[in-house]
Amino acid sequence: MDFYDIYRRLSASGGAAPGPKALKERPESEPQGLPDFMSWDTKDTAAFSDLIDRIPVIDSTVFPLSPEKNGHEKILYVEPVRPFFISREIPYIHTRPHIDDCFVFLYVYEGSCVVELEGTSYTMEAGELCLISPRVTRRHFLTENDFVLCIMVEKGRFEKDFFALLRYDNFLSEFFRQALVKNEKGHLFFMIPPDTGICQIFQRLFQEVVRTDPYSDTMFGLCLNLLFTQILRSQKDTYQHFSQNDKPTVLVALPYILQYIQENYADLTLETLADAFHYEKGYLSKMIHRFTGKTYTQIVGHYKLEQAADLLTHTDMRISDIAQRSGFGSSDHFTRSFRKYAGTTPRQFRKCHPRPGKSLTDR
Repeated sequence: MDFYDIYRRLSASGGAAPGPKALKERPESEPQGLPDFMSWDTKDTAAFSDLIDRIPVIDSTVFPLSPEKNGHEKILYVEPVRPFFISREIPYIHTRPHIDDCFVFLYVYEGSCVVELEGTSYTMEAGELCLISPRVTRRHFLTENDFVLCIMVEKGRFEKDFFALLRYDNFLSEFFRQALVKNEKGHLFFMIPPDTGICQIFQRLFQEVVRTDPYSDTMFGLCLNLLFTQILRSQKDTYQHFSQNDKPTVLVALPYILQYIQENYADLTLETLADAFHYEKGYLSKMIHRFTGKTYTQIVGHYKLEQAADLLTHTDMRISDIAQRSGFGSSDHFTRSFRKYAGTTPRQFRKCHPRPGKSLTDR
C-alpha cells in the first residue's frame, strides 16, 4: 500500500472527503521499487509530491490513534512508533483535535495552512515552520492546493540533539528550554524560505525514511541536525518576516534579540535595545529574565567577560587595557568580575592559558 491507496480508501470509507485533486490517479507507467528522492530536482514540486505519494505504507509509517490518556475522548492521542519521521500532510484529514507525544515540525512548502494550537488559530504561509512541543492539542486545515510537511521527533532525541547545538550559547539554549520544554504547551514560529537549502535537507530526510538499512536512523538524525541549524540561523529572517505586517510576539523576537545583544553588546544599552525592537524597556527586561533566567545586565556582563578571556588568551595586551577594551570602568572592577566568572584572577588565567611561544609575564 502507498499514499495513492490511502487517498482512495479515504474516499471510499465515507470519512472526511478529500478534494478532487487529492484523489490522484495512479500513473499508468509508475516506476517500480522505492522512490529515489536523491534524483529529485528540488525546484520541481510536482515531482516531489509524486515521490512522497509512492512511499510504501507499512507498520512503521502508521501512527496508532487512541483516545487521549487523560480521558478526553474527543481528543485523539498519537503515539510515536519511531524516534523520528517525516511525511506530507494529507488534506482534510487532521481536522479533529489530537495530541502528539513528541515534538512536531510543520513546514509550509507551498500554499498555506491554518494551524489551531490549544484552541488558538494561526495562518501559516509558504516558508514558515512551526515547532510544537509534545502534548499540545492541535489540528490543522489545508486543501489539495497546499503542500505541508510534518516531521515528528521523539522528545528525548530532540532535547539531546537540538540542545547539543546550543552548548556554547547558554542564553539562547535557556530560551528554547523555557519556550519548548518547561512550557508544556509551547510552540514557536520561524521563517525559512525554500531557497535557503532546506529543500535539500527534506530531500535527504525522505530518502532515509524509505531506506531500511541499519544506518538510516543515524543518517536521519544527522540530517535533522542540519534542520536544527537552519532554524537557529533563521532568527533575523524570522524577525523581519513577522515584522512586515505586525509587531512580532516576544517569543518570535527574543531569539533574534539575544543574537543582537551578542553582536552589539559593546555599545548597547537596554534603552537602545528596546527602541530598536519597539518594546517598552521594562517589559523587554522582564521577558529577557523570564526566558533566560538572567537580567540584561548579567547577559551583557557575560559577553564582556568572554571577550576579556579571549584577549587574555590570544593577545599580549596589558590587563588594564583589556579591562578598558572590555567595557569595565576600572581594573579593580574587572578583576572582581573576572574572578566570579572564571574562578581566578585575570593574571592567573593568562598564566594557565599561555600563547604558544610567548612569555608568561604580563606587561
